[in-house]
Amino acid sequence: MSDRVLSTTPPRLETVGLSCHFGGVRALSQVSVCVADGQIAVLLGPNGAGKSVFVNVVCGELRASAGRVLIGGRDLTHSPGWRLVCHGVARTFQIPRPLRSCTVWENVYGAAGRVREPSAQHPPSARLRAEQALARVGLLHRRDSLPDCLSLAELRKLELARALALAPRLLLLDEPMAGLSAEEIDDTVGLLTELRAQGMAILAVEHVMRAVLAMADSVYFLHQGSVLRSGPPAEVLADRRVVAMYLGVPPGAIAG
Repeated sequence: MSDRVLSTTPPRLETVGLSCHFGGVRALSQVSVCVADGQIAVLLGPNGAGKSVFVNVVCGELRASAGRVLIGGRDLTHSPGWRLVCHGVARTFQIPRPLRSCTVWENVYGAAGRVREPSAQHPPSARLRAEQALARVGLLHRRDSLPDCLSLAELRKLELARALALAPRLLLLDEPMAGLSAEEIDDTVGLLTELRAQGMAILAVEHVMRAVLAMADSVYFLHQGSVLRSGPPAEVLADRRVVAMYLGVPPGAIAG
């Protein structure tokens, strides 16, 4: 990609001074994040740092107290989820949320039909997108199963398949590798890097460090709702303050 294209193409996701307050509690404070097409950015931070709150504010599930959410250069702050889907945004949840009474196929096909208005009739392409999404995550053989029959790894695959069925240009993932085995983590990293190579922008909340180092182009480390450090993953993870926040010790106690 040329420098000229890089300089004129707006980021797929850009937040500018994004804040979210609950009464006197500042869950997010002036968080600015930028993810371009063909990039993977990761949100890091201890529990309660504001990572999931950030994703929920971007997706319109929580209301921003200040700041803006730009999708492809368009201001979509406070937009409902269905409108974000229309602009190429899809997400997964930290705790999988399948429709328990529907089969794997019905869950994914139902998502594929909501690429436009939520009340619109399923377009002819929905079936193909659903099949492709299930094949991509390796769940076609489970298409007739109910979610309660799936393992945790399969439930996470179902979450991802539902998101991919929406044909997103921006994919937001909340701890997609939590509870997975080493092999399952490697498979997920491989899939996400393939999606990046095809031009998708991905923002993931993640704690698995070897996965972060393997796939992230940039890392944003959140602490108490603010960005403490951002940059290439190796640089951020070498920061003594970042290490201290994860280990729960004062920065001065770390040698080096």
